Amino acid sequence: MPLRSAASPAALRTIREAFEDLERAVTPADAKEFGNTTLQNVQKAALEIENRMGARKSLRNMRRIMPFFTGLGHYAKTIEVLCNGTPYLPWIWAPIKLILTVASDFVDAFDTIIKHYSRISESLSRFEILKDAFRNNTEFQNVLAVYYCDILKFHKAAYRFIRQRSWALFFDTSFGRFKSRFDDIIANLKSHEHLLDLTANAINISEAREIRIRLEQHRKDQLDAIAKEEKRKTSQQYEEIVAWLKVDPSEQVLILDSVMEEAFKFSSGCDWVTKVDRIMAWMQRNDNEPFVWLQGKPGSGKSVLAGHIIGFLQGATRADHSVLVSHFCTYSYASSTKYDLILRSLLLQILQANADLVAYVFRLKETDFAMRAPTSKSLEQLLRTVASAVPQTPGEVKHIHLILDGLDECESEKQGQLINLLGQLVATRSAPPNSARYKVLVLSRNTSFLTKRLRKRATVVSLTDEAQQLEKAIRSYAYSKLGALRSRLTGMGIGDADIRDMATAIAQKADGMYIWARLVIEYISNNMFYNKDEILHAAQELPSELGAFYERILTQILGNFDTRSTERLKSIFGWIAYAKRPLRMFEFQSALAFGPGDPMVANVPPSYLFSMCAPLIEERRDSTFAFIHVSVKDYLKSRGERSMISEETAYYEHGTATITCLLSGLTVFDSAYSTHDRNRRVLRGLHAFHVYSNEFWLDHVLPVMASTQKDPASSLYALMSQLASKLLELDSRGTLRPQTRDTATLDSDLECLKTFEGLYTYAKIVKQARSAKSLEEKSRNQGAAEGSEAPPDTLSAALSLYQSTVQSLLALRTFPSTSMEDLERFKKSHRTSAFTCRLNGCARSTIGFENDQLRTEHEKTHVSRLYCQHPGCPYPPFSSDRTLRNHIAKCHDDAHQEKPRRSIRAHATQQPSRLRGQDLESDHPMIHAAPHPAPINRVDETPLKAEPPDPM
Repeated sequence: MPLRSAASPAALRTIREAFEDLERAVTPADAKEFGNTTLQNVQKAALEIENRMGARKSLRNMRRIMPFFTGLGHYAKTIEVLCNGTPYLPWIWAPIKLILTVASDFVDAFDTIIKHYSRISESLSRFEILKDAFRNNTEFQNVLAVYYCDILKFHKAAYRFIRQRSWALFFDTSFGRFKSRFDDIIANLKSHEHLLDLTANAINISEAREIRIRLEQHRKDQLDAIAKEEKRKTSQQYEEIVAWLKVDPSEQVLILDSVMEEAFKFSSGCDWVTKVDRIMAWMQRNDNEPFVWLQGKPGSGKSVLAGHIIGFLQGATRADHSVLVSHFCTYSYASSTKYDLILRSLLLQILQANADLVAYVFRLKETDFAMRAPTSKSLEQLLRTVASAVPQTPGEVKHIHLILDGLDECESEKQGQLINLLGQLVATRSAPPNSARYKVLVLSRNTSFLTKRLRKRATVVSLTDEAQQLEKAIRSYAYSKLGALRSRLTGMGIGDADIRDMATAIAQKADGMYIWARLVIEYISNNMFYNKDEILHAAQELPSELGAFYERILTQILGNFDTRSTERLKSIFGWIAYAKRPLRMFEFQSALAFGPGDPMVANVPPSYLFSMCAPLIEERRDSTFAFIHVSVKDYLKSRGERSMISEETAYYEHGTATITCLLSGLTVFDSAYSTHDRNRRVLRGLHAFHVYSNEFWLDHVLPVMASTQKDPASSLYALMSQLASKLLELDSRGTLRPQTRDTATLDSDLECLKTFEGLYTYAKIVKQARSAKSLEEKSRNQGAAEGSEAPPDTLSAALSLYQSTVQSLLALRTFPSTSMEDLERFKKSHRTSAFTCRLNGCARSTIGFENDQLRTEHEKTHVSRLYCQHPGCPYPPFSSDRTLRNHIAKCHDDAHQEKPRRSIRAHATQQPSRLRGQDLESDHPMIHAAPHPAPINRVDETPLKAEPPDPM
């Protein structure tokens, strides 16, 4: 009996690696089935599928795939020598049976897969001739192994495609993304035909080897280029979704950075939280403890603990590919506590779990769903849809850890809705085994409402029960802070042992409140002590209740204040508590200057005023101000008749300041005003509040005008009358003409302004003129930068001239009567004021960019654009479907292969409901398309098949 020919080690290694790669991608059950499948089984299954589809009146031309089966038979006989004694051979045909069976329920997907399999047959035809001649040749075996590798890569791509969750929902989008990979595999097979001929003819074996190496490198380079292009497009689409939702992700980034910085500084005082049994169970990648509520009293460091948990999970998620989603609610950023903005924040983070989700929502925003701004109901449904459709690899269970801090700071009427929504996300664990699992951690104070709503839904972890750990952590915190005062304390005879005793005393009396410990240490730092005993007993003499402590601090601040200074202190507190976004120092000074109602005020208040409010407020790294803790705001509101802040009073004062600033702008930023004097005022920072005023004046004025206690004799009314008259006077060209569309809703919202004719008309313009559609039209015609220029004689014109003035001052090296230090300080603080987004409602319309290029790039994301999906196409985005189609027909017509005819009626009848309603105009394979969303109810824009929310 002749010995079996030796097989090429390189070929065996290539085949084994390709086999193991596909084996890892499939489920164990499918792998077992593949091993027992013959080529005849696959052919028989194909005929059965054809009969079933014929019975459904969706008969397909299955003859297209028969040459592929024939070619596989010849190839199998050729490669048999390499597969003897291994399970490798059946895997070149076995996956086809499963893929065709699953895809047969979806006509479009079935046609596409059949077409690509039939293309492979062209590369297999020559094995009928070569199967006996060269199969024992080592170089020939290496080529056979490459074919095996390519075929299994094709199976793997198709298998993962049809096995991922919601693959039919994402078919159009995902196949557009995978098409480049399929085409690349087919191209490799074509290239290997030439290599096969060279090898079979035994001509220049070394050249054949060199070609093979080049082809392998070319394939690798192509795959790298495809991956890079996919990443770029996904990133671009994500940025456009962010712009569509009008969310500024940098806000949460700033909050998280601040929290993480504190957590990092005192990580030793936070380590204990990750060792609490229920928190440990929640952090693990399993279904244990899916919903946990960590509750604690004010100032107990819940946000810092959340930051520490996030830092811990960030290291873990990088290793196991799970997803981490977080949102911090804080009064410092009013938008962070708004229900619909919380939904947008969570949605954007979940989208980052998978590129297919980004493509789906990107396509969704270009449909009629985006005709209006998304409502809370439509956002809820979109979030549920995206959350339940997170794709994942077969056999893998993806866990998404969601952390929500400060639930008690959210709008009280929306807290129940948010709990219901989080509960629905957690409920997805009862969904099919391959769906994503959500694990939710909520951190908040223990309120009666939250206790009622969460006690049955969530596992409760109370910081009160962890008093020993908290005391230990606060002791470490206090010792660290007191250590910074060591040089001062040493001079009074206080040694290290005394510092430890002080830290212990502070921790014991703090009763789990970091904020109390912080206030004690600041008290020790800022007061005069004559001897050692006064310092050692300071903690014992101070009130243990936060409210009493705040009262003592406030009394000390007010001790030397007259009535005017007290009112100014209230004003500063009011701006911190109720501004629409945190004000930077230079904006704050300008706001205080315009607060009394003088449009031509000559100077801004000095910056040292803010230090006089310490320690109740603090300046952050971005030069904004905030209370040291949310409990300070609660205390200032709760002093009864001696209350230091009132929402109604704050809105009145803020309305006065914004209207005064706008009035001043109409005078100063007018062509008749002296350029030198204008520049001097801007350099002094007098108009730094202008960007904020232009964006938020309506938000401050409307609550005052809608109040039942409004006073027509007040200075605010007089200022509004002046502004209305000024607008009418300046409207020499008739620019105050709002569009007529959607005026019913606007009239209802602005009814209280009707007595101020010019202001009322301009308010409607503010709501209409700078819509996304308007910016898109301008961008297409002239480019975003030139097209957004405001019309003359309006508040927008004043803003435009203010920003132009700032831009011109940024370019100066000197200015008369201004020192170099002051000029550089102005440039550093005002640079972003000059380059703000010109789309009304965008978060970047008041927080700008470092230069005009960055702003222009950002504004482009507000404009819907269509990209040609042909790999490597250099053309810029197109403005409409028609122009894109014309481009494809002209430049890529060979890529478009007409679909086989079919009965439209039969297809519509048999097509699954989840694929109906797709945009027929986006059917071309070169046009990036995602599945059409569920039908939209035009009353509230909620998908009709949305599940009703849980009862509150």
